[in-house]
Amino acid sequence: QIDTVVVALTLAGNESAPGVSAGPAEFLASARQRGAGTVISGELFRQESSLRFQAQMIDVGQGEILYAVEPVSASADQEADLLEALQ
Repeated sequence: QIDTVVVALTLAGNESAPGVSAGPAEFLASARQRGAGTVISGELFRQESSLRFQAQMIDVGQGEILYAVEPVSASADQEADLLEALQ
């Protein structure tokens, strides 16, 4: 039997300073408090006229990366291409 806990943490959801990025230790501590065993963490970077996204699956208890998605990039005006590449 698999128990599933859905946890949604966002930068805006950071209780200590809304809109400020939480560090990895704070992120994992918050996930643990909410009962998560595994989380998906993603980062979106904008560099001049391009967007780059990378994501990883993390074991909350061990703090280890279980799987990392190859980073994908697209032109900033082609966000749909970035989403398609992620799928």
